[in-house]
Amino acid sequence: MIRLAVFLLFLPSLAFAKNLYEMGPVEYFSHATKSSHPAGVQDRIDWPEPGPPPAVRLFLDDPKPQTAKIYLEWEHRKFLRILKAQQVLEKLALDKEGSLK
Repeated sequence: MIRLAVFLLFLPSLAFAKNLYEMGPVEYFSHATKSSHPAGVQDRIDWPEPGPPPAVRLFLDDPKPQTAKIYLEWEHRKFLRILKAQQVLEKLALDKEGSLK
């Protein structure tokens, strides 16, 4: 009980402590400057950060034939990756279905 009273006594001063653990600010939504992909892996899906992917952003910010072509090429590559992933899942499902019989 005494420990609780001492804790509550000093609690307000902790609220005003500046950088209690001497840690820098945490940037939860910062944009990483270096790639998080393994070395040599270039062709990855641009997963959306807060906001649209770069190809979409480029086209929406500057809608003209050149940026539309960049967007359509990105969309086509994304579609092919999704198609390939679906084929792998379908093969796995069929293999698993056959092994259950």
